[in-house]
Parts: sequence; structure tokens; C-alpha cells
Amino acid sequence: MPIITVPLANPGVRSHHELASITVAAMPPSRACDAEINLYINRSVVEAIDPERDDGWGIKRGGAWLWPGKTAKLAVGTLILAADASYARARWYAGNFIAPTERYIALYEVRGDQLIRQFQSIRRCWAQELIHWTRSNRPDVATFKAFPDLSARVG
Repeated sequence: MPIITVPLANPGVRSHHELASITVAAMPPSRACDAEINLYINRSVVEAIDPERDDGWGIKRGGAWLWPGKTAKLAVGTLILAADASYARARWYAGNFIAPTERYIALYEVRGDQLIRQFQSIRRCWAQELIHWTRSNRPDVATFKAFPDLSARVG
């Protein structure tokens, strides 16, 4: 099994988070107390997909945690989901607009001793696109049945 280096966080997402942090730090307390800034960086192995889902619950992740920038021993053909997102919310000053969300999703495949990026998205519907890509390009990936969709349930 090859040893690969897990991808680092996307520079655009990191930059968004840093800009939001600097902007909030410069705000007076009356505005800054309402601010919310979050940075989400996750690396995980894709074990299976639910082809009937179109959201993140349709992707089954597993295995050991993968840490960005660290090495990991993974089998050839393993798919790694890299999900980065920065969220910022506050009552911004005029002229200090910061987009509320910056996201970057990528799917990497272990080939030999390197990672090949197979899919990337910055869109809100990234999970739907990723599940469709996996069904079309990697039919060997296992499927599973995610819990039922409860959004239409009454009561």
C-alpha cells in the first residue's frame, strides 16, 4: 500500500476565513459580539454511496481520520473526500462585505504513490454532483441505503 500526503486546506477557503477573522477583530464590540466565523476542514475515505440521495448523507465515510498535510497509508483506488468551508456572519460595516460562505470540495483517488484529483466543486449542490460522478466513473464503489428522508414526514 502506498504512502500518500493528505491534501492541505484550499487556499481560497483559508483566505476567506482569515479575512473574516481580521474584519471581525477590527469591529467594535457592539458589532463583533454578533459575529460568527467557522472554518471546516475534513478529509475522509469514501466507503460507499447511496445513489438515491442527493445530499451529503448519501456519502458514507469511514476509516481512520486523515489529517491535512500528514501522510497516510492507503490502498490503490481509495477515494478521499476533501471538504473545506468557511462561514462568516455579522452585521458588516458598509464597504467591508465578506461573502457568507466559501466552499471547496474535491475527490482524490490514490494511484500508485500519488493522489489524482478526480472531481471538484464550489457549488452548493456538490454532494449531488459527487454522487453522480462516482456512479458514472467508479461503479466499483459500494452502495448503501442511507436512512430514509424525513423531510416530507408529517407529525
